[in-house]
Amino acid sequence: MNRFKKTLLPTKQFFPDPTLPTQLSRTHFFSWFFLFPLFIAFFVELIQRDNLLGFFAWQNDYGLTSFYLSYLIVLLTFALIYALTSRLGTTSLLIVIFYMGLGLINFFKFNLRGEPFLPWDVFLKNEALNVLSDIEVNLPTTFVGLLILLLLLSLMPFLVKEPRFSIKSRIILFASCGILLGSCFSQVIFNQDTLTSLGIEDLRWNQTINYDHNGFLIAFMNNMKYIMIDKPEDYNAETIEALLSEFDFQANTLVDSNALQTPNIIFIMSESFFDPTQLPNVSFSADPLPTVNQIRQEGVSGNLLVSEFGGGTANTEFEVLTGHKTSFLPSGSMAYQQYIKEETAALPAYLKNDGYTTMAVHSYEKWFWNRNDVYPLIGFDSFDADIDFPDSEYRGNYISDQVAVEKVVTNFENHRAQSSDPAFCFLVTMQNHGGYDNKNFPAFDVTVDAPDLSSQNQLLLQNYVQGVYDADAALGQLIDYFKSNQEPTIIVMFGDHLPTLGEDYEIYRQLGFASEGPLTDADYNNLYTTPFVIWNNYDLSPNNWGTLDANLLGAAVLEDAQMNLPLYWKILLEQRENRANQNKFALFTADIIDADRVIAETNAFNAKHWLLEYDLLFGNGYSNAFDHDILQTAIDQ
Repeated sequence: MNRFKKTLLPTKQFFPDPTLPTQLSRTHFFSWFFLFPLFIAFFVELIQRDNLLGFFAWQNDYGLTSFYLSYLIVLLTFALIYALTSRLGTTSLLIVIFYMGLGLINFFKFNLRGEPFLPWDVFLKNEALNVLSDIEVNLPTTFVGLLILLLLLSLMPFLVKEPRFSIKSRIILFASCGILLGSCFSQVIFNQDTLTSLGIEDLRWNQTINYDHNGFLIAFMNNMKYIMIDKPEDYNAETIEALLSEFDFQANTLVDSNALQTPNIIFIMSESFFDPTQLPNVSFSADPLPTVNQIRQEGVSGNLLVSEFGGGTANTEFEVLTGHKTSFLPSGSMAYQQYIKEETAALPAYLKNDGYTTMAVHSYEKWFWNRNDVYPLIGFDSFDADIDFPDSEYRGNYISDQVAVEKVVTNFENHRAQSSDPAFCFLVTMQNHGGYDNKNFPAFDVTVDAPDLSSQNQLLLQNYVQGVYDADAALGQLIDYFKSNQEPTIIVMFGDHLPTLGEDYEIYRQLGFASEGPLTDADYNNLYTTPFVIWNNYDLSPNNWGTLDANLLGAAVLEDAQMNLPLYWKILLEQRENRANQNKFALFTADIIDADRVIAETNAFNAKHWLLEYDLLFGNGYSNAFDHDILQTAIDQ
């Protein structure tokens, strides 16, 4: 009997208990350990390339080194997590969630905004979730299937019994991979000389090209070194004083007190404001901008070159209010979230110093773009947001522009009842915020006919145009109020950026406003230029200012009103005649005769401008002291 039992026992190896997990051999374990991160690196890049042909074309043209470097980063991350968890399944699942999450965020952001996902976007999580709740972007069915497959693959190790490694082995693995990963960043990713030797260029001046050439993971990680702003090598008090001394401000430093004006000033930054009549192959049943076009005939008008499209409102606002250029900052960064942490010189602070009461109004939530923290630091005395709009009318899912300008009037009247000081009000509207496929207007004041568009895209454009018409009507309402007011008042309205009309500039491309394929300089000029108009009730005359960089608008308004300007703004205005228009994408020289000379002068001044901007925004404010000395000299004289 015992002999019989001995003969049966070995046969259990051929018939294992199906309720017990299969033992994973070390060969299979290590195969998974090295191949699964490779598949992750492949899939992350595949999402960005749309299809396999695009992926292999990228590898052939630019990305073979970038891809294997990406794989190395994913592999080392995988090893670090495994050393902590000692579970292959847990590690695989966490890697999928982390890296595929980054890849999908990049996919959605690029399709919405035409810009890739950047490290400093993590500061905007609330804004991103808020915007995404109103906009739909469809992930291709193939990618959905592959993503599900990837998630299922990551669960497979949970079904088998893994080999066990000692704590000592895992500590050695963690330490060695941590050192390798740190060296990979410090000696390769963050070392431009090493990247150049590997054929990887630092193309942060145009992040779209940067991500296209270098791949998502390498471009994203390389951008991490720009979260902190490096001090310029030649930055010191002597350099700033020598730079400022180059400019002659001994004459006309202060406006004569007899000629000095202190009008009330109202700025309206109108959400996604753009002139839709510029779109080719579109007709309208009536003028969507009657008030704006009237001001174009009677007052000051022009175009504003901005650095944002479809979003990033606060960066245009930052440029207009401070005179700083976001093109000098890391591409994609948001100044309000990242850099305004203490009192900062800006238009409301300048006017407050001249005796103005400064008020901000926004028909949305106070936290949006961190305005509730930033506004007191740049000189605003008060800030009213949506909670200060009781029982408001909503149009197109947001508080209407009409209600917003009524709030400006109410605040002005309340201020005037308490003080005779001139008032400055900065209004940020919200009504015409995207998405435009879900606005539900009861009726349209202006109808749109665009034969080249599908019915869905025509409705999207129709909803946007109604929002523009309402913004124009609200401007007219505010002008009517101040026409009957005896106090000198200036009203400025400008657009923060163009609207997102379909994925990847779809409607713009279909109408011929943007070309198919990669955007050209002409496309950037079209897609990053918004209108502005300036009206006043005391000295109105027609004047087209052409195209201004957004950072010059505040200074130009004060200069035109014969008001005092800080030295920094005087320098910017003095130099504008010698420079080409420029945003973060390009220098625009199409209409310039001596383009080479102007480009050289623009680049030379940019280096000086960046030194001044750094001094005021990040440095010791040496130029503020210099400004004070010059102004005091002028006062004494």
